[in-house]
Amino acid sequence: MRKQPQLKEMLDTLAGHIRVRRKAIGITQEQLAEQAGLSPNYIARLEIGSNTPSLPALISISKALGMQTFELLTVETGYTWMNKAQEIAWLLESLKKDDLEYVLDQLQATVRYIKSKHES
Repeated sequence: MRKQPQLKEMLDTLAGHIRVRRKAIGITQEQLAEQAGLSPNYIARLEIGSNTPSLPALISISKALGMQTFELLTVETGYTWMNKAQEIAWLLESLKKDDLEYVLDQLQATVRYIKSKHES
């Protein structure tokens, strides 16, 4: 049985959000499954868009990923720099304080350098 186009789009969106967030916070499908109280196979099938989750499963997954449930289902109109910034923020959350300060210092220095090139 073929899935309706709207359902397929929503499942694809869900799959992408789960996969991107899981990788951004540095956990495996198995770890996500354990934290959400689901099977690794269930998570794997969600990440390829072949499984339609229940509401309790969505809530468990969103909690394990540190997201609001609605964020998993939000269809984005396009990939923007804000999406990338959010992914970077998720990655930075996992760093130790000293490492985070180093990365932020490097980022600020890079931005200043690029701005100075355009001002010359």
